[in-house]
Parts: sequence; C-alpha cells; structure tokens
Amino acid sequence: MGSRVLKVGSPDAYELYGVSLSNGTINAVTDKLLPELQAWRERDLEAVYKAATLNAAELALDDLEAKWGDKYPMVIKSWRDKWPTLSAYFKYPDYVRKAIYTTNAVEAVHRQFRKLTKTKGGFANENSLLKLLYAGILKASGRWTHPVQNWNLTLSQMAIHFPRRLEHHISL
Repeated sequence: MGSRVLKVGSPDAYELYGVSLSNGTINAVTDKLLPELQAWRERDLEAVYKAATLNAAELALDDLEAKWGDKYPMVIKSWRDKWPTLSAYFKYPDYVRKAIYTTNAVEAVHRQFRKLTKTKGGFANENSLLKLLYAGILKASGRWTHPVQNWNLTLSQMAIHFPRRLEHHISL
C-alpha cells in the first residue's frame, strides 16, 4: 500500500482503520497522552540508558516493562528485540557512554529548530524561516563550545576501543 497522507475525517481513514477521525478526537487523544509520554521518556526510559552497568540497565528495562508494558507493548517489544544493539554501549566506561548519549550534534540542532518553530503559525516566505533558523543557530552555537567533562580520558578510551579511527582526525 505504501505511505499515504490521510486527511482528518476523510473516507480513507474510515476505509483503512474502520473509524472516523475528527480534529476533536485527535486533539483529545494527543492532549491526554502527551504528558504521560513525556514523563515516560524523561524518567523511566532514562533509567535504562543511564544505568551504571548492563545488569542494572536490564533491571531498569524490566521495571519499564512492568510499568508500561500493558499500555505500550509494541514499544517494549521493540526495545527487547533491539536490546543486543542498544545495550552494546555498556561495554564502554561510564564517561564514554555519557559522551555517546549526550553529544549527538544532529539531534541538538533538530531540537533547537523545533524549539524555534513550534510556536510559529507560519512563515511569510522561505527566507523568513531561514533567517529565524540562522539566528537560532548563532545563539545556540555559543553553548557548543563548552568543554566535555573528562574529555581527555574519554578520548583516550575511545582511541583504545576504536583503534585507527581517530588518527586521521586528531593527533593523540
């Protein structure tokens, strides 16, 4: 079938899902779930990826499943199915793991863009959007110069765990 854009209240939505979708229905569901999902993402899930050891992370994942498994079984199943890949970074020391999960520059830029544009209803033209994003990046780039804690130790450990990957970019 491929991906299709469904209009709210369209016959396509009824045809595909057997329900009629209205703006009120979508808003009510979204407003009800957003605080729960935000709390889940910020607290319960954080206990998994910030755990000190692989064993502690697995226990936190069990707790997450006990609390949210009935309500979001597909999310928990996805984490369980991908756990060997998701948990691979527990083989690194804590300061390396922290650098991995806190320094994703692309995510930081996207987060900044969303923050800038989420309250705007629209833009007069493409140039006005680009100006806003440019100004936001200039402001945010000041925070990107702060040093990473334990960076020398983290860098030396990364050189050990990833031999010959850093040599072309920096001298150790």
